[in-house]
Amino acid sequence: MDTVGFWDWVNEVKNQRRLSFRAIERAAGVSNGAISKRESDGLDPTLDTLQAISTAFDLPLQTVLERAGLLSKSDSPPSLREAQYLFAQLTGDEQELFLAQMRAALELRRNREKNPNR
Repeated sequence: MDTVGFWDWVNEVKNQRRLSFRAIERAAGVSNGAISKRESDGLDPTLDTLQAISTAFDLPLQTVLERAGLLSKSDSPPSLREAQYLFAQLTGDEQELFLAQMRAALELRRNREKNPNR
C-alpha cells in the first residue's frame, strides 16, 4: 500500500471539497480523530477508515480501495463510477429528469458542432 500517496489523495479531495478531517469524521459517523490521527501518524488506513472516507466523500468504496492500493484499478474512469454510484441513489423520477437533462445537453452540443457559427 502506498500510504503516503493515499493520504495525499485524501487531503486533495478534502481540500477540493473544503472539508476538515472533523467534518469527514462527523459525516462518516466515526469518533473525533479516528481518521486524522491515522493520517498525521502516516499509518495505513483500516477497512473501517476506508469505509468512513467512502461515506464522507460520497464515493464508491471501490474507488477508495483502489486509491489505497488494495484493489486493481478498473478500466472505468473514476468519474463514471462516481456518476453510477450517485445515480443509483436517485429516485426513478430523479433519474429520468437527470437523463433528460443529459440528453438535452448532448443535443445542444451536437447542434453547435453542426452549426458552429450560430
